[in-house]
Amino acid sequence: MNHLQNWSLAAAFAAFLLVTSALLDGPDDLQAEADSAAALADAREQALREHVARQRCADMHGPDAAHLWDTAGSMHCLRPKAPLVTAGL
Repeated sequence: MNHLQNWSLAAAFAAFLLVTSALLDGPDDLQAEADSAAALADAREQALREHVARQRCADMHGPDAAHLWDTAGSMHCLRPKAPLVTAGL
């Protein structure tokens, strides 16, 4: 083979690699998109859960109430502390 044929063969091979490389990324891209959608759904669910918990505690104990979750996943409301009243001097 001569020099021109070598370069032509190398260019054709490079073009083939560039064209077919997009096919290699297909399944990984689809899996990444599915994982991203699942993570977004989980984040939305968690945000909604926190919003509902915060609202429920506020409805029961006032706007300054807080909430926490125990290890079993149960919600507990924390009542705001009573204001400190000091005797006048």
